[in-house]
Amino acid sequence: MIEQVQEQAKQFINFIAIYWYVLALGIWGGLVSLINRVRTGQAKSTFTFIVLDVFTFTFVATLVFLICISLKLDIYLMAVATAIGGHIGGRLMPSVEVAFLKKIGVKT
Repeated sequence: MIEQVQEQAKQFINFIAIYWYVLALGIWGGLVSLINRVRTGQAKSTFTFIVLDVFTFTFVATLVFLICISLKLDIYLMAVATAIGGHIGGRLMPSVEVAFLKKIGVKT
């Protein structure tokens, strides 16, 4: 019984560590995108815009991470996918939405 609880605790801690690792990569990818867009004049550099953009690419990176978990991808591919998802940000959402609706059987 104690061994089972210890194993579950290790798995949970491992999941949290992986989550923070890939989330950091997603945020990094999003920040690279944001900096490039601000530098080229495609995005505003106001505090509110930056905060909203950070929330958006963090949300997308989290969704990509969860999709990778469900697909049972290895950690390296998961990290790459999450960083790309963060970099793409909100532009990825329509594709994720269509794929999810198709997966659960909803016609679009």
